[in-house]
Amino acid sequence: MIMTLILLDIDGTLVDSLDLENKYFPQSVCEGLGLAKIKTNWDSFTNPTDSGIVREIMREELGKLCHPEDVERCRSKFIELLTGHIERDPRAFKPIPGALEFIDYLQNHEHYQFAVATAGWRFTAELKLAVAGFDYDDWILYSCCDYEYKKEAMKAAHMEARQKYGSDFDRVLCIGDSRSDLRFSNELGFEFLGRGELYSESNVWGVEGIKDFTDLRLVEGKIHRATQVP
Repeated sequence: MIMTLILLDIDGTLVDSLDLENKYFPQSVCEGLGLAKIKTNWDSFTNPTDSGIVREIMREELGKLCHPEDVERCRSKFIELLTGHIERDPRAFKPIPGALEFIDYLQNHEHYQFAVATAGWRFTAELKLAVAGFDYDDWILYSCCDYEYKKEAMKAAHMEARQKYGSDFDRVLCIGDSRSDLRFSNELGFEFLGRGELYSESNVWGVEGIKDFTDLRLVEGKIHRATQVP
């Protein structure tokens, strides 16, 4: 039996959170570090995780080393901003169309297992998942609170899945929405399936893509094509 591990991102992949992420994360970093503005092309950062971005901005914009209290100020402000928004709009974070059903599909499929690795902080990642309606309590989930580099979080999720399911997996497929997800997947030797309009409309960067998860037959077909042995 061929077993495939599906390694999932959260923001922009499972949860429609990028608009609020792009609004509140820069604000939290600016207020936490005393800056007027920061660059927001996240893929341009060497280590595009929440903690990694704070560290890189402090080094490049302020010429200072980053200490844990610097990260904590930004993280606390981000939590404050997100929770405040959710209090005003309890449906602020919605699942990507079909994502809830896709997780259920993976959980009940004999040939698939899944794990999650996010570039975000754990509390905010879990907050988004909960508001979007995901029951993540028994998930394998790694964040930048576990490993500041997302590539390391992806490796850790893979290793825990191997231990939990007692399988070396014949294939590992990462589903993500960013160029850094693709880059880290390539570096780890994983296959990749892009999620989003850009990936679904063209064979961008030479990889398969899906708009969302509403058509499970289409998604599985894309998974098969992305993981097939040349």
